[in-house]
Amino acid sequence: MDFNFQDSFAIYALTGQGAALAGQIMTALQTSGNSQGQIFLSASAFNAQMPGQPSGQAKTSQTAQSFDRLADCLAGNFRAFSCHILICASGIAVRSLAPLLTSKQSDPAVLLLDQRGSFVISLLSGHLGRANPLATKIADLIGGTPVITTATDTEGLPAIDSLAAQHNLRIVNPAAVRSVSASLLRGERPMLYDPHNLLDLQHSKADEYFQFIHDLEELNSDLLSQNLQIPIVLVNTRAPLDPLGYPETDTAHNILLLESREVWLGLGCKRGTDFAKLEAFALSILEEHKMAPDALAGLASLDLKQDEPALLQLAARWRLPIRFFSAAELDEVSVPHPSERVRQAVGSGSVSEAAALLAAGSLHLLMPKRKKDGITAALAKTNP
Repeated sequence: MDFNFQDSFAIYALTGQGAALAGQIMTALQTSGNSQGQIFLSASAFNAQMPGQPSGQAKTSQTAQSFDRLADCLAGNFRAFSCHILICASGIAVRSLAPLLTSKQSDPAVLLLDQRGSFVISLLSGHLGRANPLATKIADLIGGTPVITTATDTEGLPAIDSLAAQHNLRIVNPAAVRSVSASLLRGERPMLYDPHNLLDLQHSKADEYFQFIHDLEELNSDLLSQNLQIPIVLVNTRAPLDPLGYPETDTAHNILLLESREVWLGLGCKRGTDFAKLEAFALSILEEHKMAPDALAGLASLDLKQDEPALLQLAARWRLPIRFFSAAELDEVSVPHPSERVRQAVGSGSVSEAAALLAAGSLHLLMPKRKKDGITAALAKTNP
């Protein structure tokens, strides 16, 4: 299945030359299909002129917003975009970002560039936030050099958290990622139990890096009694080894659990829906079902909503793929609560229910349509 990750970019520049580069990056992103972004310029950069440019052209061809202090601007934007691109000195960037950081599981990607665009540094959330591939992408778009410093990448080793993200798997116990990465860096081959090949590593050269386990009985009590010196990655299973049963032992840190994300959230909304209302409604639904956003497989909606800011911001903030379907596709889905009014407006009798079912490839809803503040939502589970 192809997942459409809708990255949203915030680009910051402190100088006139940086402002010109910000405009170049935004234009390149829009040309490559990433239209969700905003440029933020310091007051001096906003009013600057680049040599050889007519008055007013240094603001870039994009609509930019001005700020007085980078730290304040970042603080207001940090959770609203999936990727922040800072065109400034590293010291300014680090001091401005430091109070905002929470964890690698939730922090957005941050890239750092010099004002010439010579180097594109993956500064924050290289794997889960996808800063590493985004740095490579931006560097390719502007002719710069990507700078990647994560150990597994520099050594040419697979990063298990990146693999999980690429295949839309949830990391149940993120603390165990470190053990797997450290084992790979020591030249060991962590064990991997993935009976359904969800990581798509079987029949590849991955056996250079992992010991494939095909029968969990191989992992017997003798192995556990040795505190599992070699880490193991378990995909879509918690038996017989469950680290939650070994909370204070080395064994717990050496068992990494990855699980399929099987629930899709279908969403419909009126044009210009407020993001805060959309997120609050979605969170209330997930809380009711005892789910966190990272347990979702993704979001789904009508293709007329491909440019709806609130939907795209939610997908970016929750780091989820979002799929869009045509009205004709949605109208072919049998749903419990079709609406003739909706059909007349968009060409389909259902948006949230039909989109959730189509994305999940399912015939059964986990939660039928709910409505609030002009927003509709429904949940469907893959193979319920």
